[in-house]
Amino acid sequence: MKNDKLLYLSEQIISVMENDEYKPMKFNDFAFIFDMHSKNQKNLLSNSLNYLIKEKKIKYINNRYSPTCSNIYEGVFEKGRGLFGFVNVEGLDEDIFVVGSESMDAFSGDKVKVEVIKEKEGDRKREGRIVEITEKVKRQTVGTFYKEKTFGFVVSDNPNFTNDIYIPKAGIKYAKNKDKVVVEITDFPKDKKNWVGKITKVLGRKDENGVDIEALIYEYDVPYEFSHLALKEADELEFDSFDKFKGKRKDLTDVNIFTIDGPTAKDLDDAVSIVKKENEYVLSVHIADVSNYVKRNSEIDKDAYERGTSIYFADRVIPMLPKTLCENLCSLNPKEEKKAFSVDMRINKEGKLLDYNFYKSIIKSKAKFVYDEVNELFDGSKDLREEYYTYEEDLNTMKELYELLRQRRYVEGNLDFDVDENFITVENGVVTDVSLRERGIAERIIEQFMLVANTSACEFFSSMGLNGIYRVHEEPDKEKLSGFIKFANALGYKLRLHDGHYSKELEEFLKTIEGDKNEQLFKTVLLRCMKKAVYTTENKGHFALAIENYTHFTSPIRRYPDLMVHRILSNILLGNIDLNNLEKEREKMEKKANHLSKMERRSEEMERESDKIFICQYMENFIDEEYEGRVSGFSSKGMYVKLNNSIEGVIYFTNLNDDYYIYDEEHYSLVGRDFGRRFTMGDKINIKVISVSKLKREVEFCII
Repeated sequence: MKNDKLLYLSEQIISVMENDEYKPMKFNDFAFIFDMHSKNQKNLLSNSLNYLIKEKKIKYINNRYSPTCSNIYEGVFEKGRGLFGFVNVEGLDEDIFVVGSESMDAFSGDKVKVEVIKEKEGDRKREGRIVEITEKVKRQTVGTFYKEKTFGFVVSDNPNFTNDIYIPKAGIKYAKNKDKVVVEITDFPKDKKNWVGKITKVLGRKDENGVDIEALIYEYDVPYEFSHLALKEADELEFDSFDKFKGKRKDLTDVNIFTIDGPTAKDLDDAVSIVKKENEYVLSVHIADVSNYVKRNSEIDKDAYERGTSIYFADRVIPMLPKTLCENLCSLNPKEEKKAFSVDMRINKEGKLLDYNFYKSIIKSKAKFVYDEVNELFDGSKDLREEYYTYEEDLNTMKELYELLRQRRYVEGNLDFDVDENFITVENGVVTDVSLRERGIAERIIEQFMLVANTSACEFFSSMGLNGIYRVHEEPDKEKLSGFIKFANALGYKLRLHDGHYSKELEEFLKTIEGDKNEQLFKTVLLRCMKKAVYTTENKGHFALAIENYTHFTSPIRRYPDLMVHRILSNILLGNIDLNNLEKEREKMEKKANHLSKMERRSEEMERESDKIFICQYMENFIDEEYEGRVSGFSSKGMYVKLNNSIEGVIYFTNLNDDYYIYDEEHYSLVGRDFGRRFTMGDKINIKVISVSKLKREVEFCII
């Protein structure tokens, strides 16, 4: 009889769990559902649940019961700037979205178990809840310290911290009122709203120039300084004379090789040279031979891998390698002998790559050219013609080859987004100007040449059947492309896509809207439809570039994946390939690729957030100023407007007080319910700057 009751109740429990709306529940939830409140009833319920656990039909995690078939994954949690976060699960195509109430107060970097509670649907990501934190990282945040008589508190810069952090007197140390500080959470009392912490570092005064960027670096927990061992190792490195490498490296010191970079660039990764023949061009790209100095598993290598990439802010750089290497030993500085990894590429007059040859070399760059000056030269500057006389023929030949390559890339379906970007000028810690970043033909030439070199590198190791790191950009989801088509049609533009021709047809559409008032709007919206490019050992091609084989080879000073590719190619040249360990190496490489994709995303996010900080600092000087802009988007809180210099601000719905506005999803518009006023994406609009929030990193506008 007793067993009958247990089995019957067990079946009822399974029946509840099989409901599509079921979410993991606690013991008391089941007691409430089955109306079991007496001691004997609760014992029966407990026995039934334990029986199901023993039979492996359900599992018990973090005080909640779930069916064993439920989607529980292990991954790493990353907090967003808001009451939400994401869990990155190795092997899943997308992160799992987690709202703040389901995060168990997890910190970025925590290893967690997450249960999927809603599957991916259209544009919506998978949603999940964290059911267990399996490994915690150090609990720290950055914020502003406020001092009271016998204690203090910190208001975090991170909006995920909805309450202040209580700092007892012993944890204040030498912090002063309104200092920007790093605080470590030391206690999470359940009976109180406020967490308890101690100050571990004072970054400076709250409004001091540069402190916000220091705070950003600590917010993302980026290693700002190199380990003592890595610095010691870097200081001991030195350039060996060419004589030592006679016969091992090709002597290119007399070749007309030069670099073209931005005016402030110090880490010069790449140099170029060219020869024009009767029916073809020989383009040579020379890349800093970082792998010659940074050996696998060395102290420098460990630090570089942890960082994954250099991070570029408007006022500083967090380099991937110590300065001794990135600005001196490896950098292809003019008039200095440098070790390089070179590739000669034969390209015909249709822009087709015919052949390539990789080899180690010694080069001596003849000059360091600047993009702006080369662009002026191409525009016919007489003053610069005299200065560039020795190299003018080579530069014109490069321009000629670029046009052939560009045309071929267009025919093959290469998507040229060329979205407007901010160029922020900072002098002595103060933002003096925010303008549109200019991208002339000189920048495009180097970009195109690096693309061909990267393609050649990928084809080189792929053709030999070897493992490698691929730069993969998968096709966008059809639902997102359908949304983009609807968006274009709603704004009066004709666009249709056919299976198998997406990139080509999208590129043709972008070509038709060149110079159109909505060109930048369409490019921005289309870019949002794209998947993120990632590093992986599985070659799935590059959708946006319309290339089957692609990797990163040309920037080993600032990108760790490029350094890995250099090592692969070096081993091929030396014949150091162990065919028996390919699968084992692939697994190691895939793990590294996942880490490096994460580090790239972190870098991109930090660079975006730093731009917002600098823009807020700049726009504080223009409160009450009036500008013209274009409607660039909508959200649950308001309408976004982008100014001509690409600064974007928000108009809150609370400031649209002439009507009650409703979002018209079909026409991508905001429509007044009573008077019918309409705001559509791309519309010109006159605004006034009314406030700036450094904490929220946003500029607020109102309509005039």
